[in-house]
Amino acid sequence: MNNKKYLKGQVAINLNSSFKARNLRGQVATEFFAYASIFLMVVIFTASSVYFMQDSEQAYYEYQLMIENGQRFASAYNLVAGAGKGFSYNMSFPTTILGYPYNVSFVENNSIVIEWEGPHGKMIYPHVMTPYSLEYGGCIDTSITSNRGVLKSDIGKNEISFINSGDKIQILQGGSCP
Repeated sequence: MNNKKYLKGQVAINLNSSFKARNLRGQVATEFFAYASIFLMVVIFTASSVYFMQDSEQAYYEYQLMIENGQRFASAYNLVAGAGKGFSYNMSFPTTILGYPYNVSFVENNSIVIEWEGPHGKMIYPHVMTPYSLEYGGCIDTSITSNRGVLKSDIGKNEISFINSGDKIQILQGGSCP
């Protein structure tokens, strides 16, 4: 019965007469640090998982923003193509997406392709357009091929005009070109 003063808090351990309660101090410290380190590893794993998920989600939202911007060009073009001869449409556009310039390629009788080199690498997305012959003017670059005009968002004025003349659509970008 002498051991009762040493047994405070030692409910789960069966003591015999040769065992001293002071020997439990090392066991308690070891268990505490073992549980604390396991808890810390779980917290670090959870935090790093959330961080990497947020990084991948950010790339997804940047891609969606680029697609949405390209869709504006495709919608304006398809509006002019569907409206018929004599219809024109002026559209302004942002010079950058999240601070990075982009290119919009108008490929004759096929598609509009937006290309953007953002924080998560190069992204490309095509948009379908109504087949038409195209004529380019202003700052739209046609030096790559004759059936492809490239609008560079950081060159010229951030305004583009689509004009339907019946047999072709004119795409004009104003401003001073290099």
